[in-house]
Amino acid sequence: MDSIEPIGPESGSPDPAIWRRRTSKEVVETSDFIERARRAAVAGASEEAIDWYERARMMLAAHGPSPELADVVRWKGTVHAECGDTSEADRHYQESGVIAAACGHVRGVAHALNCRATIAQRRGELVVAEAMFHEAAELAKKARDVRLASMIVRNMGIVASLRGHLDLAIARFQESYERAKEIGDDEGQCKALNNIATAHMEAGHFAEAEKA
Repeated sequence: MDSIEPIGPESGSPDPAIWRRRTSKEVVETSDFIERARRAAVAGASEEAIDWYERARMMLAAHGPSPELADVVRWKGTVHAECGDTSEADRHYQESGVIAAACGHVRGVAHALNCRATIAQRRGELVVAEAMFHEAAELAKKARDVRLASMIVRNMGIVASLRGHLDLAIARFQESYERAKEIGDDEGQCKALNNIATAHMEAGHFAEAEKA
């Protein structure tokens, strides 16, 4: 798997010499674009969501790599993923990771890798997905984002389960549960416990499944 290296501005963005701080008006407009995109996505209006995210991306890109730009590009990619366009989604996730790396946004790089790994998993590329999830988990730990690390470790458990490594899967799910419990993430705990029970059932550990 190619590693993400910090690079300069994305293709088509202004020369760094003219990057400037966003004005108050631009901050408000960008926030509005993002909120409109989120509402459109929730409503199932994918094309509209992509359009609003693109408007936010263009406004942010004028100021060079930033955590906000990396996040917007990733969110746009997720809309593509939900539409089934995995190629476009992966392109956006990779771009998001590059932008995040360029501005030292470690958490953003972890998010992008997690998303790319999910796409690889959907394509059946489990070895690639496992490697990406592992790198993403290490970065999430480095960023001290326990919630994100918990989610990624749970995803690693799902890949292990798909590969038939049920004992490893259960260990991953248990780790995810403990991390979620550490920060009071009830939703994360419930998902991990459900995964643990399912893995025990697949392994024929029916008593353990009932306990989970």
